[in-house]
Amino acid sequence: MTARGTGRGRRVGLTREKVIAAAVTMIDRDGPDAFSLRKLATELDIENMSLYNHVPNKEALLDGVAEALLAGIAFPEEEGGTWQKRIRAHAAAFRAAAKQHPKAFPLVLTRPTQSPAALEAMRSTLSCLDELRLAPRRWSTSCAATPPSWSARSCANWVTPSIWAPWTATRSSSAPKPSRPPATRF
Repeated sequence: MTARGTGRGRRVGLTREKVIAAAVTMIDRDGPDAFSLRKLATELDIENMSLYNHVPNKEALLDGVAEALLAGIAFPEEEGGTWQKRIRAHAAAFRAAAKQHPKAFPLVLTRPTQSPAALEAMRSTLSCLDELRLAPRRWSTSCAATPPSWSARSCANWVTPSIWAPWTATRSSSAPKPSRPPATRF
């Protein structure tokens, strides 16, 4: 009879955070299309099934990667200055994080982020617009009658073209080319 729990994954003290950090590293190195749980397990030197002790499936792991990247953004907490200056600082922080993880960061733009990190990013960004004194109903109509959460995302979407265009160009030679160069100044 063999003892349970003696697999390689238990000996290395594997945690969900370590699995996600390794996934970020792999995706940044190899790209999201080359990523697989089997390759991640090999890189971590564990059995494939050991990953499922930390994440239920690949989709949940990719959601975790997006959450970790979003949590890693150092949004400024400036109180002074105009709302335009504060929102530019937030956009610059968002773009700096995207440049730091060029292959993994598009997951932030494509995965549903309903984590505490996503809520904190929205809170921080919306606090920049506090001086506009918009009524709650106005927030929901400020982006062409879209849901309120889309209004918050519109701030992130402001810098998305400069993040997204280079990534799509490297994924496929048939990727649509932007009609103008990505914005480099805020």
